[in-house]
Amino acid sequence: MTEPGGRRQGQGWASWAIAALAAGAVVAGLAIAGGPVQARKERRDDARAADLSRLSSHISCLVGDSGPRELPADLSPTEGCPGPVPLTDSRSGEPYRIEPLADGKYRLCAAFELPPADPPYRWGGERRDGDCLIYTLPARPQPAPPDGAPA
Repeated sequence: MTEPGGRRQGQGWASWAIAALAAGAVVAGLAIAGGPVQARKERRDDARAADLSRLSSHISCLVGDSGPRELPADLSPTEGCPGPVPLTDSRSGEPYRIEPLADGKYRLCAAFELPPADPPYRWGGERRDGDCLIYTLPARPQPAPPDGAPA
């Protein structure tokens, strides 16, 4: 059956049903993906993780091949390890925390906005432990064997 104007009966209802399904799909997609708020949190956390990675590289540079296998007391840039070195969160202004662990490991910590993801981790470090990434200091170089000794 058709209505005056050539429209079929039920077309209006079907159009509304399709529009409602499309709107529901958009809402479901935002709920699953987290929407723009989630994306902003991820970008800020990515920036924090990148800062911690740069800080870890700077620490490894300061420790170097010949230094003791311990965290340096001074993290200031040097001629051999230039800066800039990110020591504070650019968003919150909070200083990043450095916590020594056993066996040449240490934790670099920041106030992340999102909980750790399941492995594989998006960020550097061996693993994320709460708001901290765990790193390992460079290994001490092995002394060269004396001349004539097997390697």
